[in-house]
Amino acid sequence: MKFFLPYLKKKRYIIFILTFCILSTLTFLTFKAIKPNKNFFYAGFQTESLYLPNEQSKIDFAIFYPTKQHPQVINYNCWSFLAAHNAKPLGKKLPTIILSHASSGSRFSLHHIAIELAQKGFIVIAPTHKGDNCDDLSLMFSLEQLTSKAKEISLTINFLFRNKQFRPLIDTKKITILGVGSGGTVALLLAGAKLDPYEWKNYCTKINKLSTKISQRDLYCSPWSQSKMNTFAESISTKTKFFNPYISSVISIAPMYGMFFSKQSLQLVEHPVLLLEASDDIFNLPHFHSKHIAKNLQKNYLVSSISKASTITLTAPCSENFEHTLPELCSKKLTPIKKTVQKQVVKEVESFLQKVYKK
Repeated sequence: MKFFLPYLKKKRYIIFILTFCILSTLTFLTFKAIKPNKNFFYAGFQTESLYLPNEQSKIDFAIFYPTKQHPQVINYNCWSFLAAHNAKPLGKKLPTIILSHASSGSRFSLHHIAIELAQKGFIVIAPTHKGDNCDDLSLMFSLEQLTSKAKEISLTINFLFRNKQFRPLIDTKKITILGVGSGGTVALLLAGAKLDPYEWKNYCTKINKLSTKISQRDLYCSPWSQSKMNTFAESISTKTKFFNPYISSVISIAPMYGMFFSKQSLQLVEHPVLLLEASDDIFNLPHFHSKHIAKNLQKNYLVSSISKASTITLTAPCSENFEHTLPELCSKKLTPIKKTVQKQVVKEVESFLQKVYKK
């Protein structure tokens, strides 16, 4: 027994040491897991308004930005998302994205993309465009639809420059316009493109030659919209100016009005452009819009396609309350597809801007 005693003591000692090492390792791993990552942010969120006394109107904004404050569920009408309301912004000289929604959208309709970009260190500000939103389409198919939208984006940039809270946070040399649909069209115009009405004359003829099914659902060729588009084309003037000198790059997703762009009208676009096609867009068929624009861009651009993207799947998931009210937009079946599309968009945007900023 005396012979085995030192061995048993030694065995207990070894077990103790091993146990201590394992527990220490687990404690270290646990600590490491919960230790904050310096490069990880939550999304802060707040709303602002810019009053325009001369027009007796205002522009409403949703602003998303990086913060360390934990998020909470925020509900705005049919939208529900996680963000830290009125949290303290984090960072200095941050790249900024002006988010311009499609005609069926609002300042909240792209919140899923805005939040993820804010978590990656961007300031994202989204205005609701007057006369071109989910509650008011009075400017649809008109030159004013684009001129008004362009003016509001320029006013949004001025608002940021004058805002005491956000002015110190933004890098004025890194301002990107990210637009969807009509917002994508305006993004190109703000970067120096012009409108050219020439190809509109044959647009519906080309659509009709494809198939009756396509021509029947085309956004521009019904008797009502074709009449408005004719007026739109006649009102286009080379004197109309859209260019904004503060913009450093452009991201255009499923742009409208591809037939109003030619090689000549796009030749003044100097800024880097990312053109994202929406593969399932039945309203702005890629062949006649995004692909047509890509064919006429002459330099400093990238083109990519977002699988399963459409006007509906590019829109953020809705709150549960609206699943039955707006099933075509808010069905739960669409949520996984919307999340997949969102991740593709954010990945493309981040990759593009990293290349732009390295230059």
